[in-house]
Amino acid sequence: MSESYDGFTIVSGKPNDFGDFIRLLLISEPDLYQELFGSNYLEVLEALFKRLGNNFSYENVIFAKDGDIVLGMLLGYSYEKFVRMIFRSSLTFLRVIGWQFFDSLPKFIKLGNSMKKIYKGSFYISNLAVYPEYRGKGIGKRLMKRAEEIAMGLGCNKVCLDVSYGNEKAVLFYKSIGFHESGLGKEVRFGGKKFQFIRFEKSL
Repeated sequence: MSESYDGFTIVSGKPNDFGDFIRLLLISEPDLYQELFGSNYLEVLEALFKRLGNNFSYENVIFAKDGDIVLGMLLGYSYEKFVRMIFRSSLTFLRVIGWQFFDSLPKFIKLGNSMKKIYKGSFYISNLAVYPEYRGKGIGKRLMKRAEEIAMGLGCNKVCLDVSYGNEKAVLFYKSIGFHESGLGKEVRFGGKKFQFIRFEKSL
């Protein structure tokens, strides 16, 4: 998949995009993944990105690029795909991080229980990020628009996502492109850090 816009192209992720994926993932959510995966979280994210059939796989990512330069990325998947990935994601996590998986599992469960549920027919956007130097050029909006097109192509009737509580810039951005707030998740703490997310939705 490749679509060209003014100054950049939106393309499907490939395994060798892992470096930019990780950097952009950490821009979108700086603290969460280290708390979930532990001190070797960078190696874990790289291994997950390069493998198929899990939440962080390159197959679920689209990038905005100017030639070979990555400008931004979006990670997302349908509810139906999410359900299919649950078991395989768990096996992949176990293979990648070994017995540490059993330390991380309660954190994933706790985080999942704190967030609003994803329902059948939804397309869930897990992460969206644009490098700071490329912001203000409409890249985030184009990535979101492409995600909506992908969602409609899969038969989804809704796009949903979660925004960290207090991230007012993100809240204003999503409202500006037609999303509305639909609920606030429960507050959870990992390693002394607080996490709480606001659910946003948009009908297609």
